[in-house]
Amino acid sequence: MAGSQRTDVPESRKRELAAYFRNPDWVAGKVPCVVTGDPLDEDEDSTWHHLNHRPNDHRLSNIVPLCQRLNKNLDVGRRDRNALNGLLECDALRNKADTAFWVYGQVAQAYGCTRIEYYVGQYCGRSLSHRLDCARRALYYGRHKLDYALIDELVSTTVLRLLRAPSQRVCPVVLRDLLQEFEALLTVGGEVREAFHLQELGTSKQVVRNPTKQAAALRRSAHTLGMIHGPRKDVIEELAASATVISFFDANQCLNVANTKIDLFIGEHTRAHYQRALDVASETYEQLIAPKIDFHHGIVWPRLKPQTLPIRATPANIADLCLMHAVLLAVNRAAEWKRRSQEAVAIAQFSSPRGGAKIAGT
Repeated sequence: MAGSQRTDVPESRKRELAAYFRNPDWVAGKVPCVVTGDPLDEDEDSTWHHLNHRPNDHRLSNIVPLCQRLNKNLDVGRRDRNALNGLLECDALRNKADTAFWVYGQVAQAYGCTRIEYYVGQYCGRSLSHRLDCARRALYYGRHKLDYALIDELVSTTVLRLLRAPSQRVCPVVLRDLLQEFEALLTVGGEVREAFHLQELGTSKQVVRNPTKQAAALRRSAHTLGMIHGPRKDVIEELAASATVISFFDANQCLNVANTKIDLFIGEHTRAHYQRALDVASETYEQLIAPKIDFHHGIVWPRLKPQTLPIRATPANIADLCLMHAVLLAVNRAAEWKRRSQEAVAIAQFSSPRGGAKIAGT
């Protein structure tokens, strides 16, 4: 582990950090403080806060952009919790992350707030379960703006370290949620059978009573089975069961189910399955997304508020659904593609950068 003598953040690391944390709505050269949202100069070392207060530990997972006022307050607050700024209290940071992610689609800001919350939890003597849950939420946000080096560091230096030396009992719900996050990461990495085994272990330990988590567990199980066996009848039935658990107003879970069906149908590479995928994409798009946006002169305007996501769903889910809708129109209804796809592509262009993606040609 790095010592305490300060060294400059390497230029290459600054570029990585700036690319990860930069607000996609801003021009290059500025990054937002993850707590206040104020613009900071990405070239200044004072912009970059070392979470473990070791100023020469320049690992990607150990640095977030933070304004000088809060940076200094954290240094004081770790010694005297009563001096901690209200913006840096655990509950305030969790609420800020939730709003940044679900309302504005600012994934990196949500991740950064959650990483700070983890360390503030240490200063304030929060339980091991709280700290593990912070680490799990950081993995969740990090997975939605994927950087494999960052994820690897989070798992090895934060999650596994806590699990290897537990000083307290860990809440079973926190452990189950952590297992589910590992399952999702394995699926993203293409380790489908390992994800399936982990899913069996997680669901065998406890009955899930939270409807959203129950729906998510059913969908992940169906997705993993579908990746192995294709969109068999039992897979589609399990996805349908997942959809019945949740309210239609839980837009993110509805998009999860729809995107899973689309992926599985497309994977069969037949005209009939492409049509089934288009049917799912079109129905979901028209029900959930189209009523929430205005589209004029090639620009998307969310009806709720400028620069917010049109619905309460992850940017990646919104972008995936819109892109698949446009692509499947091109495959199945080429004559209508240009007229009907412009809106969907524009929404994907708005959402994708928030998840760290870039659409070719934009």
